[in-house]
Amino acid sequence: MQVIIISDTGEHQSRIGAALNLAISTIRTILKNKEKILSLAIATTTSSATRITRSRNNTIEEMVKRLSIWIDDEIERNIPLSQSTSLIRRQKIGNTEETE
Repeated sequence: MQVIIISDTGEHQSRIGAALNLAISTIRTILKNKEKILSLAIATTTSSATRITRSRNNTIEEMVKRLSIWIDDEIERNIPLSQSTSLIRRQKIGNTEETE
């Protein structure tokens, strides 16, 4: 899109290529397909304008934070990590969450 926008201002293709660090052949191809690119950009923008967000449960968020701190500590101490040790730790953290 930047190539098309800059080109519409009247800038030469060689300067656009230098400014965006693109080959002149790439600039020409983009400008050759300008209409197709613009129509796809408009169609994509209007169909994907809705933003979907997901939030985590506070319990899960707290567990992730504690597990991350534990992993950082283990790495700092040069203790090797495996999937089984992290699963055991996650279970311990989960049990601690339930008792609190």
